[in-house]
Amino acid sequence: MSSFQNDTAHFAGLTEKQTATARLLAEGFTAKEIAARLTISESAATKRIEALRQKFGGITKNELARLAREEFSGSPSSHTVKVFEKNRDFSRAPDGEKLTWKNFDLPNTDGFRNSMPRNRPETELNFSDGFTLDATPPWRARREERLVPEVLDGEHAAPARWAYVVGAAIGMAILLLVLLAVADALGNLA
Repeated sequence: MSSFQNDTAHFAGLTEKQTATARLLAEGFTAKEIAARLTISESAATKRIEALRQKFGGITKNELARLAREEFSGSPSSHTVKVFEKNRDFSRAPDGEKLTWKNFDLPNTDGFRNSMPRNRPETELNFSDGFTLDATPPWRARREERLVPEVLDGEHAAPARWAYVVGAAIGMAILLLVLLAVADALGNLA
């Protein structure tokens, strides 16, 4: 539990930089926005806020913002005695004492046990398109007449291709020999 009796004395003892930081904090700016307004780094703004929190007895950032708001707005409640307790129940506090944030509790896990699981079994999943397209994708082969016979593209394609290559090589060799024989015969005529 930390307490202090005179808020004005605490705010009066602040430096000029701390006062500027407290004023911006009272207006609801984040540490990043305070840093941008004061043209300092975000870590420097965070250090200033932490120093202010420690100077006020380790209160939370929200409590510090509320105190600064009361001090700089000139409301009469800023000169009263303040006592801050770590585990205070703010739900029963008067309206002026309530914090600006709310504490949201998570529901019990018992309520989730009876509900449907988030991930359904694979047998229940049904993936489908919203509509069908009749376009042929660019990576799919076009449906044209086959230029390669089925024997070269079927079950025994590799041996058939080797046989075709060997046959073509033998055919070229025979053609070359025939052409050489014709050239030799033409050479003997003259």
